[in-house]
Amino acid sequence: MYSKSLETTISAPCWSSVMTGLSEEEHEIHHNEVEDYNIIYSTNFINKIREVNGITSYGIASSWRPMCQIMLRSVDDHIFYDEESVLESDRKVNNKLIDILNQEICPDIIIPYFNNVDMVGHEYGFSINSKHYIDAIEEFDNMFGDIIETINKRLDAKKWLIIIVTDHGGVSLNDLSAKESIQYGESTGCQNVVGGHGMSLLQMQNIFIIVNGIDFKNHYELFPQPTLLDICPTILFHYSLYNRNLNGRSLQLIK
Repeated sequence: MYSKSLETTISAPCWSSVMTGLSEEEHEIHHNEVEDYNIIYSTNFINKIREVNGITSYGIASSWRPMCQIMLRSVDDHIFYDEESVLESDRKVNNKLIDILNQEICPDIIIPYFNNVDMVGHEYGFSINSKHYIDAIEEFDNMFGDIIETINKRLDAKKWLIIIVTDHGGVSLNDLSAKESIQYGESTGCQNVVGGHGMSLLQMQNIFIIVNGIDFKNHYELFPQPTLLDICPTILFHYSLYNRNLNGRSLQLIK
């Protein structure tokens, strides 16, 4: 589904909204240099489900350390990979996830985080004209194909809710106007990169959300356009904990 990120297209605020369903103004995570993520820990969907259903959870993350606070702190067990290359870390995340999925009894919630596509986008540009960027996307696509194949072999495959989401879009900085380039440098402080995000440009807010589960039909778009705030309510609905007072909407209820 074509979807929308936050206006602040920075990873920590975006992933914090994914985990909690809270807007940036509510969770007050505005940038990546944050030391206190306590509000994320106390309000995320894992803890909300654990309080009622006693679920087990596992997290696997690649190379971007803030995910240890945003995601890994909340799960029952986790592993973090920080190899010499981000791609190698991603591959270890993929292999570990498949090992877990091959177990007869595995955690109720598993959250893997892959980082290579973003890193390549920064280095070579978030653009279909960048061969390196397209290669990185295809590498991830192949890995996730293996993950889906492994889930489909499980006896409980039809009970799974699978969500694939990214935190933000991006641009090749060469495609920005002179004014936008100046604004980008002033707002992000980033230098010597080819691709970027962090502003509220449409290209930086454009994301995808892919959902598969018993409540979803094949290949259809949702209107109005889904946002990152819809992820948490969608997961809670899967566990019969949906609350209409949440900021986002359960995607199962949008037909």
